[in-house]
Amino acid sequence: MGTFRPAAQGVTAHVLDGDQRLELRVQRGTVVVVLGLLGEPFLRFTQSGVEANAASPTASSTRVISGSDAVSSSRVTWRRVSGGHAFAWHEGRLRPVQNVREPSSGPRVVARWSIPLIVDGRRATLRGTEWYAAGPSVWPWLVLGAILIGGAGLGVRLVSRRAQRVVAAVALPVAIAAVFASWFGTLLAGRVTLPAVAFAILFAGGTAFFLLVMVALADGPARSGAIALIGGFTAAFALPEIAVFGHGFVLSLLPAFVARLMVAIAVVGGVVTATFCVPAVADLLTTPPAAER
Repeated sequence: MGTFRPAAQGVTAHVLDGDQRLELRVQRGTVVVVLGLLGEPFLRFTQSGVEANAASPTASSTRVISGSDAVSSSRVTWRRVSGGHAFAWHEGRLRPVQNVREPSSGPRVVARWSIPLIVDGRRATLRGTEWYAAGPSVWPWLVLGAILIGGAGLGVRLVSRRAQRVVAAVALPVAIAAVFASWFGTLLAGRVTLPAVAFAILFAGGTAFFLLVMVALADGPARSGAIALIGGFTAAFALPEIAVFGHGFVLSLLPAFVARLMVAIAVVGGVVTATFCVPAVADLLTTPPAAER
């Protein structure tokens, strides 16, 4: 995970996606040139927007300039890539050669990086550090998840159909809320903006409304089938996010423990929901239609 410190007044930066991309935001009236891997002019931030040097090897390797727009010349050729005053690109210098020999089990600095700039004609340097932390032990999470899922499998045999429906009706919204919380945390991890928040709210509201209509239109065993289907999809949707248990730093707006907890609740809650609906779904599949009786 990368961190940074400002290079000059009027210039702010954000390290995005852990250490994959760098976003530079330049105040109006400030001219900033980002130098590339070979010291060549790479990007230029001006009053009118952001330009990339089509002759820059860095612009080609990072795909800021497409292959068809690149020019094989030593002459600087600026091409506009954005009309705004902020721009993000894949920056390999955020991941320098790491010093992994430092003996420490906790978070530690493993490398330092720097990116040269020219700010209003003066040399400046954007500097930062690369941090590393080992992931948490997954065994407590696995044991607790196995106990809950195993308990659900046993509970299906011991409780009444009505109790099964109640458990499924409670577990499903909890799982959905957890997967939405996990998704919100990831979406807003880089920076909380009004468009991102509005998109997240509209997406969550629209999805929740669709699922509610889907369950409401079904009746009897078919409703249990719909709930089981939604629970299974909820668990499947959250399953790729279990990667958060293998990283010391979690790319989320939520605290690391809360982000992991939301993923665990979404996966286990979805499986538990589907498990308690299995008897009703089995009846639905094995009972012949009324016309055939």
